[in-house]
Amino acid sequence: LFYLYPVYTDTLELRDLLPEISNASSITAGDVRAVVESFVEILQRYLVRGNKIKIDGIGVFKLSIKSSGNENAKEITANDVLSTKVTYLSDSKLRNYVDSNIRYEKIKEDVLGKTETN
Repeated sequence: LFYLYPVYTDTLELRDLLPEISNASSITAGDVRAVVESFVEILQRYLVRGNKIKIDGIGVFKLSIKSSGNENAKEITANDVLSTKVTYLSDSKLRNYVDSNIRYEKIKEDVLGKTETN
């Protein structure tokens, strides 16, 4: 069976977005960086306190855990946590924008793994 999968053209970092954010607002690129860095610190702090963080137009950040099971509720402890993840659920506004504006195209992959656009 063949399946579809996304092909990413690039990975952008905050520094790549700073000029565009600055030009679209009334603050400098340095101020944008400072705000985003502060936001990340505050996001981390509230996540570990057990809060979900909802940002309109972006989505909800929350923690999830994987734990080993125990048949006796009185015996389960924090030591049963196997891993913790930060999860993200996109806001419907963002999903709707992407669904309305994304463009799909088929790419052909040759036997060497190189791709070319059809």
